[in-house]
Amino acid sequence: MQLKEKLALICKTTDTNEKGINLLLEYYQKSLGWSEEKAIAYVIDLFENGTIDAIKGLGAGDSKNSKSRKEANNGKTE
Repeated sequence: MQLKEKLALICKTTDTNEKGINLLLEYYQKSLGWSEEKAIAYVIDLFENGTIDAIKGLGAGDSKNSKSRKEANNGKTE
């Protein structure tokens, strides 16, 4: 599975807004000069280390309906 596909699947299974993730990717590429591949790999790491879940937890009320990556994988990590 390619990184882009993996990221899309992670967004879907964790109920994460792809629009927000795309803005994050755009920031890394335009502001930091990263390649698309490096930006996507980094965002996947942010999911895997819990950073995205923590950020989502800051949202007002939205976190109650969202799934963490761990929940989306039935308690298993990759």
